[in-house]
Amino acid sequence: MTAPGVALTIAAGTALAAFAACTPGGSVFVVAPVMDADAGPHPATSALAAAGPAPSSNKTCEATLRVGVVVPTPPTCWLDQKVAHKTAVLRYPCDGGPASAPFAIPFEGLIDDGGSVDLVARTTYRWSGDGCNWESTQRIRGVLAEGELTYTYEEQPIEGTGCSPAYCKARTAVAVQLR
Repeated sequence: MTAPGVALTIAAGTALAAFAACTPGGSVFVVAPVMDADAGPHPATSALAAAGPAPSSNKTCEATLRVGVVVPTPPTCWLDQKVAHKTAVLRYPCDGGPASAPFAIPFEGLIDDGGSVDLVARTTYRWSGDGCNWESTQRIRGVLAEGELTYTYEEQPIEGTGCSPAYCKARTAVAVQLR
């Protein structure tokens, strides 16, 4: 007897179990060999495995990202950061692709089908301390399912003479709530 959604077929001494699984993107049909101790996998099993993944669902997923305090290192640094005490909704294709989270500036990047995300935002500003133009690179990275991502901040001068050395940095946790 088989459970609903499960079919069992015997092909040349090898049982093939077919499962219809429900996923966020719809149904997926999976064929898996169930081998006898004396028999190898059936050639049809290899052909089905080579057929490739199920088609993309094009469904959009969301997660709420929350950032608390951003403390500069060293603590006397001024940061052009745009995330402290802010919340944004991360939007991305459920099966991976382009992702964005609009804090005070847009963070954009990619998320893979395993939930690893890498977002970046850049700002430019003129710092009165040295009269140079600077660029900040702000990143949010990590794995959504872990419930916490990492925010990092770095900066460097991009135009001017006699610019101060780049030494201001920051790092903090970003809370993730899947929606």
